[in-house]
Amino acid sequence: METEAPTSGPINRRTALAVSAALAVPVIYLLYVATYAVDVPQLDEWGRIPLLNASLHGHLTLGALWAQYNESRMFVSKQGPRFDPPG
Repeated sequence: METEAPTSGPINRRTALAVSAALAVPVIYLLYVATYAVDVPQLDEWGRIPLLNASLHGHLTLGALWAQYNESRMFVSKQGPRFDPPG
């Protein structure tokens, strides 16, 4: 005669509670990051801040756009922040 394992009981409730607790921690962490995260420039991106500042305040010149960035002149990619829609 075969006996079936119970489908509900204290072991399954404890397992469900442990799984719920284990899943709650990453969800709470992701909500925290989504709420309080700040987009900060990293490494060589800090060199582009004067360019973005000039663009935002309407003082952008052709010379600033044509200036050398690392080992190249990135005139087209520097146009990206100017043409993004507000918002």
